[in-house]
Amino acid sequence: MKTLIVATTLALLATAASAAPCRMQAASQKLTGEAYRGFMQRCEQMARQQCQQTSMQRYPMAGAGRNAFMERCVLEAVGG
Repeated sequence: MKTLIVATTLALLATAASAAPCRMQAASQKLTGEAYRGFMQRCEQMARQQCQQTSMQRYPMAGAGRNAFMERCVLEAVGG
């Protein structure tokens, strides 16, 4: 169990370090209104896909562990 927690933490750190969170990118581009909403939706979809690929490649998870990993991974990528 400790190994899984350590591996998940390292994956999250690597994912978060690979790109700036979506909110920071949107703020730097000064997006507002519909442009902001569209950007955030696209960014969240891309983050969800990347997190799903990471979870399938590195960790054979299912059920609650996978859901928790996906929520945390997407939340960190979006910057929420």
